[in-house]
Amino acid sequence: MSIGTVVTVGGLAMMPLPGPGLPIVALGLAILARDVAWAERLLAHVGDRIPTDDDGEITRSAMVTMALSATAGILLSIWWFFVR
Repeated sequence: MSIGTVVTVGGLAMMPLPGPGLPIVALGLAILARDVAWAERLLAHVGDRIPTDDDGEITRSAMVTMALSATAGILLSIWWFFVR
């Protein structure tokens, strides 16, 4: 439960910050859904908001955007805490 909560809160923090917020929130809710029913219901709503193509898979542009945002966020964090 605590790992799912930490991952979900981290995803929520990434929503306005650089990073793949929505998929991280979905991952955290998937972890929580193993134990609590409300997380499973909320996961269904979050899953509807992730951009997908006709086959139901995440689009390539969404994957590239998430990867670039996550990389930029990690590099900015490393620079901020260690180099600055």
